Amino acid sequence: MAAGPASLHQRLETCAANVGYRGRVRGLPKEASGGGKAAHFLQWLCGQLVPANAFSQSELDKFEEMKKTGVVLEGAELREALGKIEGCSGSEGKTMEQLRAEISCLEQSVSSLKTQLQSINNIQTTLSVHQAGLLKEREEESLTHSHTVSSHQTALHTAQQDNEMVNSAVEGLGSAVDDVISFHQHPQGEEGGGGELSLFSHTSSEHYSSAEDAYLTELTAYTKKQFFQVYTSITIPNIFDAL
Repeated sequence: MAAGPASLHQRLETCAANVGYRGRVRGLPKEASGGGKAAHFLQWLCGQLVPANAFSQSELDKFEEMKKTGVVLEGAELREALGKIEGCSGSEGKTMEQLRAEISCLEQSVSSLKTQLQSINNIQTTLSVHQAGLLKEREEESLTHSHTVSSHQTALHTAQQDNEMVNSAVEGLGSAVDDVISFHQHPQGEEGGGGELSLFSHTSSEHYSSAEDAYLTELTAYTKKQFFQVYTSITIPNIFDAL
């Protein structure tokens, strides 16, 4: 038996109130009283007006906020967008669990790369410190080499001067010896004869004594210098080794 207009109206108001509608239901159309399509539709509508099929206030608020952010797809546009999303996920063939597993794997890879990067940075820092130490050692070796070369050049120059002075003294002594020998020779070059001795305007014996003294002085100074240089080169390293 079809419900009358009054009972259908009352049922519609009750169902609307159950889903949170606080307005008033207007009078039903005349077609609803005859039990036709309109009455069947209203009865179906009352069956659909249940809390499970209604939006809550928080969901309505979220929908209003979503509308402020951009265009809300409805109807054919919404179906088209959903079809594209389903097509994309279907082509990949991956479930949410698989995607979560891939994300977890990527996070582990990123963490591993960060660790490797930190290790590389530590190695670069160590290499920089080592390189700075090598540069400092090279500079010190260069300074030591320059000082050694300068010392050797000075010693070589001093030795050359000493050799020149000794050679000059030897030449002077040799000249004095020649003068003394010539003083005691005959004019014919024979020694011990009864001929007259050749005389010189200078005293050969004094020349010889002076040249001999000069030679002995230079030879003594040179010998002392060589002795102390050798003694220093042998003794000083041994002293440092003992310390």
